Amino acid sequence: MSKNIRSSHGIDLNAPGGLAALFAHNRAQFGDATMSAAPAEGGAAAGADGGEGAAAGGEGGVGAAGASNPEFPANTAVKDMEPAEQTAYWKHQARKHEDRNKAYGDVTPDGLAKLQADAAAHQQALDAKKPDDVKAIEKAREEGRAEARRESAPRLVGAEIKAVAAGRIPADALGALIENLNHANFLTDKGEVSTDKVTALINSIAPAGDGKQKFPNLGQGQRDQSKVSKKDAGKAEAARRFSPKK
Repeated sequence: MSKNIRSSHGIDLNAPGGLAALFAHNRAQFGDATMSAAPAEGGAAAGADGGEGAAAGGEGGVGAAGASNPEFPANTAVKDMEPAEQTAYWKHQARKHEDRNKAYGDVTPDGLAKLQADAAAHQQALDAKKPDDVKAIEKAREEGRAEARRESAPRLVGAEIKAVAAGRIPADALGALIENLNHANFLTDKGEVSTDKVTALINSIAPAGDGKQKFPNLGQGQRDQSKVSKKDAGKAEAARRFSPKK
């Protein structure tokens, strides 16, 4: 029995169509380029039939066409070709790119979307066939990740709020704000802190450059915004307690 031989790209070369898959992969990666003893003038190595050397070098590049194409000279800068030769060269390049696109199966955006939908449906079908013990393990892992996100949310959200509110909200008010927030509201679907949501919250409380704080009611009672001395406050409390009842 022959061993399964896999290339560095994970393609099983012994499987039916394995070599064809490898060749298609290489064509997608390298086009029609071939090995050459020396690079073409103009920077990029030239392909055997006109390659990407000239395309990479623009008008100053070298059209490294092989002897198999007599319509334009090999190893000649495009700008040095005759007009008819330039036309033939660019037609040749257009045909190359058209052939390369055909190697991808002429996949359109709609076709790609269908392939992605088919892949998702296939994955769902595979998931449905998983044994119950495997499903239970995967569910437990996901629940563990969700629990870890919930546990880290207060710390992560609090750190982001402190960074955004630095110099804009007093430390005691900031601590009360962080403690009484629903931290889950400031996380993305992936469990990451949403900087945009945190910034919107801080801007609604203490707009940047305003210098005035508008502290929300966090359920801890209303703050007395008036400036009353301790002496006056004591007198008011004594009057309330000991004044004759009517």
